[in-house]
Amino acid sequence: MKKIPVNIISGFLGSGKTTAIIQLLGQKTDDEQWAIIINEFGKISIDGQTIRSSSHAGTVYDISGGCICCSARGYFYENLTKIVRDGNYSRIIIEPSGLGGIDTVSEMVGLIPQLSLMPVICMVDIMAIENPRMQMNMIYKNQISKAELIIFSKCDLVNRPEQ
Repeated sequence: MKKIPVNIISGFLGSGKTTAIIQLLGQKTDDEQWAIIINEFGKISIDGQTIRSSSHAGTVYDISGGCICCSARGYFYENLTKIVRDGNYSRIIIEPSGLGGIDTVSEMVGLIPQLSLMPVICMVDIMAIENPRMQMNMIYKNQISKAELIIFSKCDLVNRPEQ
C-alpha cells in the first residue's frame, strides 16, 4: 500500500504559512487530491477560508478553538484517520497554529502507518528574525529548531543597500 505523504508547514504567527500553502496548491496537478488541515487557535478559521477561496484548494479541514498539539489533539487525530479512511487523497498538508509546537503533531502522524511524514518546514518572517522579543520566545525558537527545512518569508521587504 502506498503511503500518503504528509507535509507539516509550521511557523510563528504571521510568518506566511497560509500564503505558502496557497502557492503549493497552485502547483498541484489536476489529478491530485490534497487534504489540508488548518489549525486556528481562535474560534474562526480565517486561514481555512482564505485557502478555500483559492481556485486550487483541496479539501480543507478546520480545527479551531484550540491547538492540535494539546486541547484539540483528539479532533486532529479524528481528521487524520478520516482522511486515511476516505482513501481519496494523494497528499496531506498540515498548518498548525502559529503558537503550536510540531513535536506532538509529528508524533501523531507517525501513529498512522498509512502516512509518511515528509521533512517538517518552518516559515520564518525575515523581518522579525532580529526582534529581541522573538528571539526570547520559546515557541518561536522551538519551531525553528525542530524544523528540517526553514523557509524565509517576506524577503522582498528587506531593504537592500546600494551596490
